[in-house]
Order: sequence, then C-alpha cells, then structure tokens
Amino acid sequence: MATILDPTQHPPDDLVDWALAAKVGHRVAGGEPLVVRPAWARQFTELSTRADTAVAEHTGLGGDLAPPVAEPLERSQWVDANLVTLRRLLKPVGEKVAARKAWQQPGTVPALARQSTQALTAVQAGALLGYVGQRVLGQYDLPVPGPDAEGTLFYVVPNIVGTERRHGFRPGDFRLWIALHETAHRRQFRGVAWLPGHIQSLLDEFLSSVEVDEEAVRRIGRRAQALVRKVVAGESVELMDFLVSPEQRQVVDRMQATMSVLEGHGEFVMHELGRSMVPDHDRMHRVLHERRLTPGRTDRVLQQVLGLRQKLDQYALGERFVHQLHDKGGMSLVNRVFEEPANLPSLDEVRAPARWLDRVG
Repeated sequence: MATILDPTQHPPDDLVDWALAAKVGHRVAGGEPLVVRPAWARQFTELSTRADTAVAEHTGLGGDLAPPVAEPLERSQWVDANLVTLRRLLKPVGEKVAARKAWQQPGTVPALARQSTQALTAVQAGALLGYVGQRVLGQYDLPVPGPDAEGTLFYVVPNIVGTERRHGFRPGDFRLWIALHETAHRRQFRGVAWLPGHIQSLLDEFLSSVEVDEEAVRRIGRRAQALVRKVVAGESVELMDFLVSPEQRQVVDRMQATMSVLEGHGEFVMHELGRSMVPDHDRMHRVLHERRLTPGRTDRVLQQVLGLRQKLDQYALGERFVHQLHDKGGMSLVNRVFEEPANLPSLDEVRAPARWLDRVG
C-alpha cells in the first residue's frame, strides 16, 4: 500500500499544512470511496509483468530486473502518495523559510502569518493534486533516486474503470495498454543507472536557487509589474516568467526538456507495442488523444492556469522527437539519448530534432 500522510505529523516550521493539503486534495479529487479488491492487485501485477517484458525486449533498456511492483489505488490514496513526494521535494525550501527571522518571531501576529502561509500553500498543493487525481490513470513512482531503487506502478482504479465504461474499452486490453506506458518509465529509471540521480541533481539545483528573503519577494514583484506591462501591450506571456528568475529558467528548461523526452519515449513505446499487443489500440489512442486536445471550458482554463496545457504540449513534442529519431535510426538511435547526460536534448533540440542529430547522432 502506498505511503499515506499522517495528519498528526505537522511540524510547526513546515512550509505547508500537509494535513490540510490532504483534505483539500481528497475533496477536489472526489469520487466514491473504493475498496480495492485483491483481485485487482493480482491482475495489475500480471499485466505489468507482461508489459514490462515486452518493453524490455522492444527498447533494450534495463536488462534483467525483478518483476514490477503494481499497486491499485483510490484517488485519495494517489493524492496522499504524491503529497509524500512533494513534501520531500519541498523540504529544502521549507528549511530556508523556517530559518528566516520573520518566520521565527514569537507572538500572535507572526503565528497567524505562518499559519496563513501554510494554509495557502496547502490549498494550492491539494487543489493541484486533486485536479490531476481526477484524471490520472497510471504513474510510475520512484521515491528514492538511485540505480537499485525499486519504484511502484500506481494504477488509479476509479479513473481506469470510469474510462473503460465510458468508452466501452475491454478492461484487460485497456489496462495492458496503460501498463505499457508506465513500465516504459520503469525501464527508463531502472534501466538507465545515471538518470534518477541526474533528475535529482536538476531538482536540487533549482531548489537551492530558490530565495525566500525580502529582496526575493521584491524581485518577484518587479517581474509581475513587467508582465502586466506586456499584457497591456498585447504581448504573449508565460506564468513561468513570473515564477522563476532568468537564471532559474535555464534549469527549468533543462528539466522540461528531459521530462518531455521521457514522456514522449513512454508514449512512443506504448503506441508501438500497443499496435501488436492491444486489439483496440487505435481507438484507445484516438479517444484519449482527443480528450487531451479538446478539454471542456473549465478544464481548459484550469490547465492554462496550472501550466498543464504547456506540459501536454511538451509531451507531444517529446513523442515527435522520439519518432523522428526512430525513423532515422531505429531504437539504437533512440537509445543514444540514454547513453549519458550530455546526450539529453535541450528544449530547442526537442523542438528541432535535426539539431540533436547534428550534435549527437
């Protein structure tokens, strides 16, 4: 079972009220409580093992690994598991905040300010994960970076069952199709020894650059004013321009390029194997692709505000990048991406694969 947040464990110097974040996430995720049956665990484990074997043979990544660990979850359990990961990632920033004199000041007013900050960040984190929790089908969760760390394949059963019923998909076929995508991620992280540590180093680099002093707040204010002027002038703006400095943007671009390629690789492998292993693959691909491209008005606004629209666009770019490499030189050329960190493409190279081929291929 996934690690679930303990609401009683909330140190006063935490940046986020994690118990409140869990409550908000559960409420936003919604859905009826679902008792996950043991049969589902057996089925998802069997499908994951079958998918993992096929992915290993197709990609050549990972060699001999132990069978994957599969865990079917309710929406609320998925939210809790991801809050655990988010809590670990935000710990360095929380420690910086807790070290500030303003945070440590005694008295009623400073205490209220701390509680307000914790509540605000909790609502933001919980709402984001709750929204994603309504839609996510599967996830490969690698909680501890390292070549020997074994992650868990999460399957959000209510979302999977709902999609099957809504579109008339055969459960065994649809679940195998999802498993192909998630085990592709498993092979990336378990089969490329340097990759987990590389991604962790990018996260560490970004988080270490986050500043929480008064001058940092003033800089954010100045960036906000500049963005307002752009909006008034009719220029296009990105939320990321407000949230990060130009120096941080370089790290963010590297992270986005890496995650774009990893997701694109997962999509590519899923579709390549799905054509031969999943009878209704083409319709599944078409239905879910259309769902991504044509969300409802509310979803479209939320995706734009949360940055999820940009994320989906980058995943499409990543899949196109992998496709073009495969068309040029098959899986052996695709796997050159995973030979060493220097072979990972930049964001410009993801957009224009010919540039990567000139540099590496």
